[in-house]
Amino acid sequence: MKVLGHLTQKLSEMAKIYFFMENIKALKYIDALYFEDEQEFKKFKTFSEHITIGWLGKSSKEKVELIFNKVDEKPKSGILLPVGSLIFTDAFHRENQNIKKEEKNFSKKTVGVYWRDIVFFDNFQIPNELTDMYTEGEIFSDSGDFVVIKNSSTIKIVDKKLKGHHQEKEILYCIIPKSFICSIEYYD
Repeated sequence: MKVLGHLTQKLSEMAKIYFFMENIKALKYIDALYFEDEQEFKKFKTFSEHITIGWLGKSSKEKVELIFNKVDEKPKSGILLPVGSLIFTDAFHRENQNIKKEEKNFSKKTVGVYWRDIVFFDNFQIPNELTDMYTEGEIFSDSGDFVVIKNSSTIKIVDKKLKGHHQEKEILYCIIPKSFICSIEYYD
């Protein structure tokens, strides 16, 4: 009987580990990119894949919450991702490697792009929404699934207030996946 009790306890522990592992997810995603240097931009081929691991939290058609750690079953830290940032297939990389970088494609039209960005959270401060962003600059390329903005500046819109984003350095190119974009305004 003692052996059977020990075996039952081990199976129970294994079931708990399996349940724990079943609820952990690994998500692949992309993020907007910033280039300060012309040469670095020219070397760029495709978006880097990021992988994050955690417990799946609240999700909607716009966003997915992934929790990195919990305290007393409450999410302490994690990431809020736009659904459009998720990579579901390897075909993504084959289809999106041809961002046009030639100066002949550079239209010099000024644009303003409103978009939603990824949010990391910590200290139990889970945001309700993705971060609203605004990037302004000259449209360099608007092909494929990305918009490339030259001589750009980006601000973060938090509680209807503007905050700098990457202000320390001048950003030569900003590449935003179209799946992040809410609207684009063209200025003369």
